[in-house]
Amino acid sequence: MADSQEPTLADFAPDTDEIDITRTIRCKLQTSAAKNELVRQGIDAYQQVAAHMADVLPSYPAYEWNLQNTQMYHQSKRALPDDDTNYKTTLAQMAKNDVVESFTSWRERGQQGESPRGAFGDADYLTLRHDDCQVHENDRGWGLKTSFISYNRVWFHLQPGNYQREFLSRVTDEDDPASAGSCELHFQADGTLYAHLTVTWPVEVYKPEDVTTTVGVDLNDDPLVCMAVVTGDTVETVEMESGSEYRHHRERVKKRRAEAMRQNNLKAVKETRLQYRRYTDHITNVASQRVVETAAAHAPAVINLEELTDYRETAEDPIHDWPFAEIQEKIAYKAREEGIPVQKIDPRNTSVTCRMCGETNPTFRDEREFNCGSCGYEVHADVNAAINIAHGGIS
Repeated sequence: MADSQEPTLADFAPDTDEIDITRTIRCKLQTSAAKNELVRQGIDAYQQVAAHMADVLPSYPAYEWNLQNTQMYHQSKRALPDDDTNYKTTLAQMAKNDVVESFTSWRERGQQGESPRGAFGDADYLTLRHDDCQVHENDRGWGLKTSFISYNRVWFHLQPGNYQREFLSRVTDEDDPASAGSCELHFQADGTLYAHLTVTWPVEVYKPEDVTTTVGVDLNDDPLVCMAVVTGDTVETVEMESGSEYRHHRERVKKRRAEAMRQNNLKAVKETRLQYRRYTDHITNVASQRVVETAAAHAPAVINLEELTDYRETAEDPIHDWPFAEIQEKIAYKAREEGIPVQKIDPRNTSVTCRMCGETNPTFRDEREFNCGSCGYEVHADVNAAINIAHGGIS
């Protein structure tokens, strides 16, 4: 079990690698008509450069699509609006980078889908370099200083929620390694202005081979998540996250959707789809957060997840509409932020092999119960599977 004073990641530094974690926070800005007009000018200039670069980029050889291409940089500067406004050249540079990164990603995907060319010119945002958008703490909370027109700095008061406050506190704390990076200014359809600010900080990640405690995670319909924390041959604790509420909600939404389809009510069909998506997002966040919190409480630990790619598709009773892949992605995402490594293991026979004696027999599992006919071991079937997963699967 966890000690009263839990170790920090710094305690494992000799056996760790350092990675950078980047998150984007979205903050509403307190603004005015005059400030909005300046931002509109900046957005128009940014989009003009981006549209021009999207038109000319395909004429460059693909090997010249890079952010350091001097010729492209001068091309982007010349595309700035020819008016009385003295736009900063970094505005053109960021617009050019935006286009280059989009086209490069498209090419790396084998040019699948539509060309990114049409994505630029009409969008309602601009991107600022890290030194053109700076967060400062003040007596009201936090302010954002932006600079995209030379000699004209535009200040905004940030109106963050609780989630954003945590990150803003970090980037303005001199003793915290977190730092603010680039920023996008976005207008919403109702005219509300938001800043999408990137925050980056280093995290120590310990290596799985140097960790003796493993959290095995078994996913099913109910319980939705079963976790077994194992150190060596000792099972430290077992925890479960119920899936009955999710099953009930899913079936209820399915019935409403079926009824809406019978009535040809497309608006209601769309609404049920959104309801299902919102609730699924909520339940996967709750389940994944509980897994990561459990692993963090027993740190240093590694999380073992099942490799579901082929297993669920070939299972006798596949359950494609359960959000297992989404839960796993969120576990990995949140664990990385905590410096907890995640591994995927072969799930074959983990649910039908006795974790005590190692005997494998499908008849040992009867829905939720596992009864070993060899050694007599009895336990909840998902607990047995989670412990086997924690041990790395069945060889």
